[in-house]
Amino acid sequence: MDEEYFLKHYADDELKTWWDAASLAIRKQILDLLTGLHATPLSQLDQFTVLLHANQPDGWRGSRLVFAIRNNVAANGQATGNTICLSLALNPHGITASVNYQLNLHQPGEIRAATANELLRLLQPHHQLLQVTVDGLVQRRVPPRRVARMPCEYENKAQAER
Repeated sequence: MDEEYFLKHYADDELKTWWDAASLAIRKQILDLLTGLHATPLSQLDQFTVLLHANQPDGWRGSRLVFAIRNNVAANGQATGNTICLSLALNPHGITASVNYQLNLHQPGEIRAATANELLRLLQPHHQLLQVTVDGLVQRRVPPRRVARMPCEYENKAQAER
């Protein structure tokens, strides 16, 4: 993913605000990370920003970009219960990820923190396991047969409804 695509076709206002505050090195890191994540089965999940998603092992208490099944019937646009597989801390000083146990990469109930540099190396050997997990989540998606959305698509939909 390059900067132009990120800003014009992927990012919502929250991500654009984060982008403006981040250094060039951190910006490059998020683009590389998203490119790598979009080459995994996680790209089949909805991707959206959430505010103040606390209690993550990386300690970041601010907004996050999550890969999950979005609950489109909830007024606040949260994830459907037990579907957040990955959340990226939108800290302009460094990206960390929380990898949830739904991905079956570690103990049930555990959430593991990883730096941006570790994350793709952590996920690479588990491609088939990721696919099985994502397939299970996508099959339970309501409404069925909906294509995964990116952050800017949620924002555009909300603006159209106003």
